[in-house]
Amino acid sequence: SYENVLKSCEASLQRLQVKRIYIYMIHWPNPNIPIEDTMLAMTQLQKEQKIKYIGYSNCTVAQLKEAEQYGGIDFIEWEYNLLERSVEHNGILSYQKKKLVCYSPLFHNIHFTLYQRQLLESMGVKYYKTSSQMALAWLLRHPNTIVIPKTNNAQHLKENLESNFSLAAEDIAVINRAFPRQVTYVNPLDITVLKSESGQAYYTEEEAIENKKNFCPSPLVMEQYFRSGGELLKPVRVTRREDPENVRPLSRYYLTGGGVSYWGWRLAFKDKPIPAYIR
Repeated sequence: SYENVLKSCEASLQRLQVKRIYIYMIHWPNPNIPIEDTMLAMTQLQKEQKIKYIGYSNCTVAQLKEAEQYGGIDFIEWEYNLLERSVEHNGILSYQKKKLVCYSPLFHNIHFTLYQRQLLESMGVKYYKTSSQMALAWLLRHPNTIVIPKTNNAQHLKENLESNFSLAAEDIAVINRAFPRQVTYVNPLDITVLKSESGQAYYTEEEAIENKKNFCPSPLVMEQYFRSGGELLKPVRVTRREDPENVRPLSRYYLTGGGVSYWGWRLAFKDKPIPAYIR
């Protein structure tokens, strides 16, 4: 709500011990909260010089256009990496040439195939760069992208800062072919939620409905959103469940990403196939 945005910003200013936040992001669209209220609060914070720029994360083009009826959006934030390329197809990447903050730019490296790993390594030799630097440079080839890779390693930080170099057009084409965006439709009942080390996941419909971890928006809110015609932001991520003894398992896949969307979809549609990346 309007008041909650103001209070949240004030709390952030106090925690950070600063007078102004450079970019203040709307983290996720919430179907139960009118974007008008949120944007009016954000523009008020700008007037009070408590924030400089407004960003919108994990939104559709339609949601961006609606938000901009009440104030300007300076930055868009989306997951973008070699294995999550939805922004290239949903209009976000090219939307009014706005700056796109790419989170999790290296997040899925562990899911690369042997061929994909070897390709980046061999190309890295050509450019005197690491595989991670190649992946970041591939993202930074767009003039409007900003990458925010997480690291607590000084050497990795140095490498990240040296990743803004030009790739030859033919090398970009080879990388694009090696990392195609392949979306498969999977029955939600064939998916089991993989146990999380952080515990930040729901493993049953009952847990998702109770929402004791206070996810916002909650699975129930996402259920209402999907039932009203809302689109899935991006495919969920699953891995094939191994069956070494060739015995039909209870489920064919483990869910590894997109938990709230998955439960919202399953509560809304039960066995209607959900778009997924299979690794």
